[in-house]
Amino acid sequence: MYKLVITSLALLLTSIAVSAKGLPENYPAQFDHSGSIGRIDVNSGYIVIQDTQFRLPQNIMVHTPNGKKQTAHRIKVGARVGALIDRSRPSMPIVTDLWILPKNHPGLLPPY
Repeated sequence: MYKLVITSLALLLTSIAVSAKGLPENYPAQFDHSGSIGRIDVNSGYIVIQDTQFRLPQNIMVHTPNGKKQTAHRIKVGARVGALIDRSRPSMPIVTDLWILPKNHPGLLPPY
């Protein structure tokens, strides 16, 4: 009986962890910054995510939930994204990788 309870509990905790994350396997476990896009101007090289502005390389490729990549020119204001940020120059943090969050994802991911 004890083994059955422990096994059931382990399966339950595993399923909760997987559904809580809610991200495709090719996505990182954590982003440096995430949220909704407030503004984006690829030609000028900037993006605003959750009220924070970052530099955006014009040639950055954006990861999508279906595993394909697209150019940043196709991203719309309001899209929910996760980003990895190069902060080696604090006055000019640069987005190095950008992921579109799945529609069923609950929202912001730490550390925001």
